[in-house]
Amino acid sequence: EMCLWEEQWLHCATQLGQWDALVDFGKSTENYEILLDSLWKLPDWAYLKDHVIPKAQMEETPKLRLVQACFALHEKNANGVGDAENIVGKGVDLVLEQWWR
Repeated sequence: EMCLWEEQWLHCATQLGQWDALVDFGKSTENYEILLDSLWKLPDWAYLKDHVIPKAQMEETPKLRLVQACFALHEKNANGVGDAENIVGKGVDLVLEQWWR
């Protein structure tokens, strides 16, 4: 029953855009998927880069590719736009692959 309540609360908090509450919950439970989804919407790039991305054991998803593309754009290097374009292209390939199944 507790899992059902938690699942419903997460859904409602996401729909209401309560990203701060979701970040607090994700930090307390070490749920990196929730943190990844919430922190890039706040945006807290430093915490996301230093604490979430290195620890997250997530499969390659279009959402992860989108966050990686945003990181590439926020990096202050000359290849940022090109890197972001390549990452977005890989994300599109993942979406098409999932759609084709």
